[in-house]
Amino acid sequence: MLEAVVRPVAAVVAAVAVAGRRYKVKETVLLVVTCVVLAACGRATDETTADDSSVGKADRVLKSGAVYTVDADRNWAEAVAIIDGQIAYVGDDAGVAAWVGPQTEVIDLAGQMLLPGFHDSHIHIMIGTLAEDECDLLRLESEALVAARLDECTAVTGLGKDGWLIGGGWSEWLWPEANPRKGLLDALFPDRPVYLESSFGHSAWVNSKALEIAGIDENSVDPKDGRIERDPESGEASGTLRDAAMLLVKEKLPPMTVEDVNFEELDLEKFHTSQ
Repeated sequence: MLEAVVRPVAAVVAAVAVAGRRYKVKETVLLVVTCVVLAACGRATDETTADDSSVGKADRVLKSGAVYTVDADRNWAEAVAIIDGQIAYVGDDAGVAAWVGPQTEVIDLAGQMLLPGFHDSHIHIMIGTLAEDECDLLRLESEALVAARLDECTAVTGLGKDGWLIGGGWSEWLWPEANPRKGLLDALFPDRPVYLESSFGHSAWVNSKALEIAGIDENSVDPKDGRIERDPESGEASGTLRDAAMLLVKEKLPPMTVEDVNFEELDLEKFHTSQ
């Protein structure tokens, strides 16, 4: 295909040059004519479609879906073709067929909705770094592994005069109704307050000492936009706090400073990718 373009262009350029010598046309005019010819050829080669054999096939095609494009001029489509991680085509199923090759992964959305990706990048810098440095429960896949890690954390000095143990990353799905009980924490830390945020950051696991310091008991009222999980029989706080209820204990934590973080041992890359 390149040869088919180059030969005619070369012939045109040669003809223009001969004409220039014959009719004494200025070199500037020759240059302009040559550029126009090349531009026209360039446009011709750019106007390729998926039906041309020169166009590569898609790595992945998603079809038969409700594709919301967030495009004011064309809100909806049926199919998407992707090449090298880039969207190459958005349109209907008939049009996307030309992008399908032998190696193309084809996903039939069967009417399901496809949206542009949502990327929420934020970190809880102080509680996150302290959790990593104090008691890290991230990616532990069973209650037994969590218990073993907590046992290791008994060696941590903690913060403030009360020796607060601060950590987090525990997985909500390890406990029924995402409600770990204070019993395990009480057994390991009977005299020290414990505050452990969940991996999602919307729950905190605390022990009896932390509840005592925060003044939370069976008579405490749930704060607005929060919940104190309770034992269904006794009504006392079970050890899990949700959203705004977390602040009842969190506000009692000792002031956190950069001096409290052991940056020499902190795995910042792991912290960044885990938040």
